[in-house]
Amino acid sequence: MFPAHNEYLDTNYKAGKLILNGELTAKPAVVLLANVNSEEELQAMLAEDPFVREHLVEYEVIEFKPSRYHQSLASLIAPAV
Repeated sequence: MFPAHNEYLDTNYKAGKLILNGELTAKPAVVLLANVNSEEELQAMLAEDPFVREHLVEYEVIEFKPSRYHQSLASLIAPAV
């Protein structure tokens, strides 16, 4: 199962949909930082995760809009509308 999950992650990194992922240190959970255009796109991406398909994980989506960021991330931030 882990090779399929790692392939899923690699595919989404290459597509520019994932920025980072890693384990939380305070509790047993993982964070994915995604770069997508809509909640629908995100939900479709998450549904492709082999861990989700096998009912091993559930994702909680928390949307946020950055107010400040390092200039190296500017290409990832959508302009304000």
